[in-house]
Amino acid sequence: MTLKYHIPFFIIFLAAVLFAVQVPADDQLDQLENIIKKIEPFSTTFSQEYFDAFQGKTIQSKGLLKFMQPGLMAWSYQEPEEMLFVVGKEFAWLYDPIMENVTIQELDKISGIKSMRFLSKDENISQHFITTTPQAILVEVSEGQYAMFLKPVQPNPSLAELQIVFDPAKSEIRQFVIIDHNSSYRRVTFEDVKQDPTLNVSDFEFIVTEDMEVIQGIGN
Repeated sequence: MTLKYHIPFFIIFLAAVLFAVQVPADDQLDQLENIIKKIEPFSTTFSQEYFDAFQGKTIQSKGLLKFMQPGLMAWSYQEPEEMLFVVGKEFAWLYDPIMENVTIQELDKISGIKSMRFLSKDENISQHFITTTPQAILVEVSEGQYAMFLKPVQPNPSLAELQIVFDPAKSEIRQFVIIDHNSSYRRVTFEDVKQDPTLNVSDFEFIVTEDMEVIQGIGN
């Protein structure tokens, strides 16, 4: 497994737009940007659906996500296999407890992470994405929620489109779909978002022990 296929964006999170209420795209982008800036540390269970367009197969997985500004994340996959993906300030770690190895990569060398820099308070989503007309609507929108369809400002080899569902009343992102250039996609749904003020920066640093095999610089 390569690091690229386990970046859950996040890539990550997020125009012919179908809403319960129609909102101009520019206003939506501003709304989404405001929500992102207001996000407090939180934890949530998530479900993920990965569709492989080449093989026509779908893989379902579940786990727990912890998030803290600026863009710190810990994705703990629990089903069908255990896997831990941690995004810290400078590095990303992908730990496979079955193989007892950890892949380490600098954030600046991961294209998917670069595209999600808008999760940092220092950058805006409009620096990285513009609205677009989707080829297919893959998100599920409930009453009171809005969907946005975005594409990268700069060409990205691993990301063609980002679809995001957000709840402006709760200042929460509820679902996102990452679509690549081969029409494969990863849909992630947050199921019970809870603010978690106990989180701190140390929760987003991975400790490598002597018994782990270390793999450097794999994935983009």
